[in-house]
Amino acid sequence: MEELSAQNAWAWHRSGALKPGIPLGEGGAVFALQPAGTTDTGVRPLARLLACDTGFADPARGPLHAARRLADCVRAALLRSRVAYEDVAVVAPGAAGRRGWGAVEERALRTAFAGGAEPCRLAVQPVIGETNGAGGALQLAAVLARWQDPATGTEGERAAVLTSLGADGSVGCAVVVRPDAG
Repeated sequence: MEELSAQNAWAWHRSGALKPGIPLGEGGAVFALQPAGTTDTGVRPLARLLACDTGFADPARGPLHAARRLADCVRAALLRSRVAYEDVAVVAPGAAGRRGWGAVEERALRTAFAGGAEPCRLAVQPVIGETNGAGGALQLAAVLARWQDPATGTEGERAAVLTSLGADGSVGCAVVVRPDAG
């Protein structure tokens, strides 16, 4: 959950950290989770979370170091989840609207998926804006909405990767798959 306040808007404005055209936003998402193997709840799951990986990239070492650390997170999460690179159909990047950091995140994704098919990018921030702490939940909501919309033709998509990258050095990703994906 993230609420947009006048103080927050002023801080973003003064920092100049957002790309032109990226609005500030607020939002939230709530997900009902259940342990793996739970059956007969009467609710059809929308996805399975297979792996999360987080790390730290010392900001003093520069943006290339951050890109390498995020690429390492993506590779580790895919390995741990046993999802092949070619099974990832969509990536929801979290820093796409931040000046400079969107390019760092994109470099990390190109590195992580080097030699394989490039997953499509689900541009969440240009649509809903920079939502700070709600960003990850809204990235997941966007992936789930994509998978639930019959008009998108995404029935064959098996997996998605959500990424996050912060100027403070935090990096992370999550791997989610459709509930019926083997």
